[in-house]
Amino acid sequence: MSTETPNFDEMETVDAPDQSGDDDAEWIELDAGESIVGELRKRQETQEYDNDVLEIGRGLGDVVVMFSNGQIDRRLDTLAEKHGSAEGLVLGFKKTEETRTFTPNGQDEEVEFNLWEVRQLTE
Repeated sequence: MSTETPNFDEMETVDAPDQSGDDDAEWIELDAGESIVGELRKRQETQEYDNDVLEIGRGLGDVVVMFSNGQIDRRLDTLAEKHGSAEGLVLGFKKTEETRTFTPNGQDEEVEFNLWEVRQLTE
């Protein structure tokens, strides 16, 4: 290495990754029986919606986003307690065909919802 200090203008620019999120990511909504597997890149709370938004990397350059829900959030919270964060883990999310019903507070009609499974790739 030279002892001479280089000139700033002659140095190579170091680019920073885009911090604005992956705006080109495809929004997905799984149907009953469908699943997705990938690295949980980001779990972001939103002010606009009740549920978090999950950014999932399925491979090089293949990033999708989907809404979380209470079932998924509880499992991600458990993983975060165990690992410090669920982000960075390879996870599988499946919207099962099994359903349950509940009656929301202040309403008379039941609402049906699908059960979700969350699985983690272990080493």
